[in-house]
This record gives sequence, structure tokens and C-alpha cells, in this order.
Amino acid sequence: MSSETIGGLAEALQRLKGDNSTSKYKTDVEFVYTSSQNWPLPPGVNLPDPYNPPIRIAILDSSFNPPTKAHLALAMAPLPDSTGKRTYDARMLLLSVTNADKKLKPGDATYVQRLEMMYILADEASWRSATDPAKPDAPFCVAAIDEPTFVGKSRKLREFIDNRLGGLQRAGDLPLARVELYFILGFDTVTRLFDPRFYGNSTEEMDAALRRFFAPGPEGDNSHVVCARRTMNQDVDVKAEEEAFFSQPEVAPYRDSGSILMLQLDPFLQTLSSTRARSSVRASYEEPALGSGDKLSDLVPVRIARYIQENKLY
Repeated sequence: MSSETIGGLAEALQRLKGDNSTSKYKTDVEFVYTSSQNWPLPPGVNLPDPYNPPIRIAILDSSFNPPTKAHLALAMAPLPDSTGKRTYDARMLLLSVTNADKKLKPGDATYVQRLEMMYILADEASWRSATDPAKPDAPFCVAAIDEPTFVGKSRKLREFIDNRLGGLQRAGDLPLARVELYFILGFDTVTRLFDPRFYGNSTEEMDAALRRFFAPGPEGDNSHVVCARRTMNQDVDVKAEEEAFFSQPEVAPYRDSGSILMLQLDPFLQTLSSTRARSSVRASYEEPALGSGDKLSDLVPVRIARYIQENKLY
């Protein structure tokens, strides 16, 4: 990216944090890249239509520290639908600058660097979609948000996207086009979504927030969860653990109604993590002749590996 673009990313982050001396306002959501001027409208659609089926948006919310091949696969995964009738119309890579249970640590990539890698990932996914007819074709965006919880992210994203669609619609008398948000999460993150600790240790507040999160509009956010299944572990009965969680009375109604969907990744991709990628980089610095046994290019897309090496990350 050019220095001008990097400066724009830094300014966007400053607006999110409300510490930009050149601006008097604070924002909750910042779009830093869209592959289509009319995002989130699907290809070939120039105006949102409130009478069409809802616009379905896949949201991959992660720390992207760094993005791995698993992130790429999740970003391009089809909407899990046994009928084959529902597909994503648009996709978003989302970075939260205030994570509920992760803080920026020494040695981590900065938020600007993560946004740059997210742009590379979105560009890679867009290119693959455009060159492979079998891949889903939906416009991408890269965004940052100042909100630690998923229910809060859902609310702020709905408001932001509704405002964007209102600008595209250019017809004040028409109702807004309907939107469905699909948050793609790992199993461990889904368990935190149903953890009262993130709702002031109040089960009542959690239940109310989740009802609004999953409920259809206009009263609710019309959000869904796509849960990426965990890797098989010889020491843990993964299927039994998943079934026990999704059978809980506060979770089961959402799974049974289709508000929570399950996604199966390739077994190798299930083993990939940003932690493993960072460990591979550190090992290559400490013992370049030996390495860690993991090649970075096996764990992250080639362009991401090149970015990490050129910027001497981790």
C-alpha cells in the first residue's frame, strides 16, 4: 500500500478512538476498503430493493494477527444451507480495536498492519472468486469497529449498513432493503457469545441482548451465527462437547430455528491458527537453519507471508 493509503488507515483508526485532532467527531465503524462501489449490493445490482429477498452479509470478525489460510477459507466459504437456495450477497472482514478478551501485546502487528493484511486477504479472495466460476462471487469490504461485544457489533453494523443502503437507495418513501448478518465464528467464540460474563454477569441481560441480536427486523438485528466446527482431538470428544453446548436451554432454540448454522472446514485448515503462524515466524528468526517444522507459506497465503517478511513482523 502507498504511504497515502497507510495514512488514511491511521486516520480511520483515530476517528474510531476519537483521538483525531483534525476531526471533531468519533465514529463507531470505518470502511477502509470495498471491492465494489455499491457494497453490499451483489454484482449487477445498482439499487437496493426492499421487496427483494434480504441482502445476506457474511462477517468474518477476527484479530487477523496474522490472517491464515483458514481465514481465507472462512472468508470464501458458502453459506451453510441444506436447500442450496441461500447464498451470501456480500462479505466483510472486520477488525475490532476493542476486543472483549484480547488486548494488543508487545510484538503483535499494529492495527494498521492488520488492516493492510486484511486488504491483501480480501483482494486475494476477490481475485479467486473472479477467476474460478465454482467460487462464490460476492463483493468484499474491510472494516474496523470500536465495540468489544458481538451483540454491540451487530447493532452498530446494522445502523451503519442501513445508513449506507439509504444513501444508495436515494428514495425516501421506500422502506430500507432488508439485511441479514452472518457472523462467522469459531466454536470457542460462540461459547463466549452465550457467557453471562460479557453481559455484566447478568443472565437476564444476556437473554435480552441475544433475543435482539437474533430477532428479525425492525425490532431485532436479524443476525445469525455460522459456527466453524473444531478440529478433531484424540484427547477430547469434540462432537459430544459441541452437542452438550448446543443442547443447553439458552442455546438450543437458536440452533433449532436455524439462527445458528454449522460450517465444516477442511481438516488441515481446522488446525491452523494465527498463534501457530506467529510461532513459525519467531522460530525462523531464532533458528533460521532449523525452523519450527512449519513453513510460514503453508500456514498463511503467499502474499501475507511476503508482507510479514518484508515488514519483519513477530
